[in-house]
Formats: sequence, C-alpha cells, structure tokens
Amino acid sequence: MKKIYIIGAVTGVENWEQKFQDARDHFFMMGHDHIKTPKDYPKGLTQKEYMVLSCESVFWADKIIVTTDWENSKGTKAEIALAESYGLPVEYL
Repeated sequence: MKKIYIIGAVTGVENWEQKFQDARDHFFMMGHDHIKTPKDYPKGLTQKEYMVLSCESVFWADKIIVTTDWENSKGTKAEIALAESYGLPVEYL
C-alpha cells in the first residue's frame, strides 16, 4: 500500500475538514490505509508550524493527492513544488 498525503486549501475554506474527511474516506474505500491530511494536525499552530508538518508529510508520502480549490493556496502550491522536486507523483482530483 502506498502512503498517501492529501493536500489542498484550508485557510478561508468553509467545511475544509469535511472535504479532507471525504477524500480520506474515498481512498480508504479504495484500499489505502496509510493516509494523512491537514485534518490530522493539532489545532492552534502558526502557519509556519503547519507548513513544517506539511513538509514532513510530503517526505513521508509515496503519493500526493490534491483536492479541488487549491489554486489560491500558497501552502498547497509549496507542497506541490516540494513533492515534484523530489519526484513524488502528484494526482489532482
């Protein structure tokens, strides 16, 4: 099983937690059981602290899944760039 990290916009997105839960459920139903999302991180951290966790998750993953509505997210763009720079496959929903 591949380790999947699901990324996408969080800041300013209504119901972002449900978006990531739905994506997690979808990939779990497809047989993946090693899945991380931003929903897994503790609440109340700074943007920089969240990005540190995100970068760690990119390196942990074998594949990156990008949710919809990511185009205006600086953090998601940085995660995609990091993943691509290390040759990780990036799949867009």
